[in-house]
Amino acid sequence: MKNLQKYFIVVVMSVVWGLELVLPGFAQSQQNSNAKIDELRSRVAALEDYTQKLQGSLNDFSRNLVSNVDQQLQAVKSNAVVVNPLSKKVSKIETNTGTFLLAVSRMDKIDKGYRLYLQIGNPNSANYGDVKLRLFWGSIENPSAGKMTYEKWRQSLTGAEFVYSGVLEAGVWTDIAVDLKPAEYSQLHYIECEMEVNTVRLQKSRNFDSADPLR
Repeated sequence: MKNLQKYFIVVVMSVVWGLELVLPGFAQSQQNSNAKIDELRSRVAALEDYTQKLQGSLNDFSRNLVSNVDQQLQAVKSNAVVVNPLSKKVSKIETNTGTFLLAVSRMDKIDKGYRLYLQIGNPNSANYGDVKLRLFWGSIENPSAGKMTYEKWRQSLTGAEFVYSGVLEAGVWTDIAVDLKPAEYSQLHYIECEMEVNTVRLQKSRNFDSADPLR
């Protein structure tokens, strides 16, 4: 009987000793699990917040993109021609009265700017007068940089209007000089030109009196 009691005591003490070893580890494991659960909840909440902000940013980007595309399409529809002061390439420029030719002869440095020497060719059979040239110049647009919208880039350009009171004679190149001021050379990476003609001078028929009437 005494041996049985001793055995029972040994078993109880072993169980108690085992619980003392297991329970602290279990408690620590439970604490670790709770900490991980809290961390996961925090990450989920942060992800949800990021997703909502990202959706708003994507919506803003989409609206800005549509707006920029519309504005650039409007610019494409205009009659503006991009001019390269370092090239003598002949370009076609559309006006309110027809098609003309445009080329750059040279560009010289002047006080606070540059003088651009243009050549305007009249391939038509009529003479034209009261010519207006609208030029815009500035830095080159860089859509990939994403620092400014197309609208803001257009607003950053410097513009001026020039009036030529002479005559663009039929079949002849006419030299016209315009001063781009104020302007540094770094501000002339992009030059745009529009042209408007307000007077058309046609020659009268020399045989008008002897012409047969239409029947």
